[in-house]
Amino acid sequence: MTFFQGDSVIHRLDPRVKVVACVILAVLAAVSGQTSVVGLVLGLAVILLSLAELPFRPIRRRFVRLNLLLLLVLGVLCLSMPGAEVWRWGGISVKTAGAIKGAMIVLKANAVVLLMTVLLGTIEIVSLGHALAHLKIPPKLIQIFLFTVRYVDVLHNERLQLSRAMKVRCFQAGMNTHTWRSLGYLVGMLFVKSLDRSERIYAAMKCRGFTGRFYLFRHFAMRKNDYVFIAAVLMVFTGLAVWEVICRIY
Repeated sequence: MTFFQGDSVIHRLDPRVKVVACVILAVLAAVSGQTSVVGLVLGLAVILLSLAELPFRPIRRRFVRLNLLLLLVLGVLCLSMPGAEVWRWGGISVKTAGAIKGAMIVLKANAVVLLMTVLLGTIEIVSLGHALAHLKIPPKLIQIFLFTVRYVDVLHNERLQLSRAMKVRCFQAGMNTHTWRSLGYLVGMLFVKSLDRSERIYAAMKCRGFTGRFYLFRHFAMRKNDYVFIAAVLMVFTGLAVWEVICRIY
């Protein structure tokens, strides 16, 4: 998870408010069956992105990768789902139902990822764990989350170090037994180094009095902007949920 530093209106909101807003809007977008509802959630996420003043290049790079993957999903659905044909070329036919389903998945994925980028990406990792604790998430899950986020980069650097060592020894990947054996050794050494590092980290934490619990010393305080923001989000959520129900009934 990438943290985007800044001092925008979104950055200054209470982390608990941002977590709650992200969850309810993301769930609404994920379960909705109406294109209009998902589109409005995506539009709201774009507005929040403009308010957050996040750097353009990292956001663009993230969504280019996401949508390249989604294009693959869209293509599979268009070709595999049964239904009326919208286009045919030789033995390849694109189905209307698959195109509609795939487009909905693309909209939902972009809306959810953009909400998480704007609302969760503007919270420091420690503050996010603090907010989750205030929201009564089980402490064990919070600890697993914090340790995972903290040490993913460490394990990535370990893998890069092992890969460089293999290249120094003139390793060249190919479709042969030697390649697969070498990759197996790489994965095995990564597990061994991970276990060794985790034991050293745990010993260091025990030396500092760690008892399996993170204590909270500073607590968040809701301000006027936080109440206004969460009230606006709840109003939007209620309106879109009612519209979803009406569309399904009629």
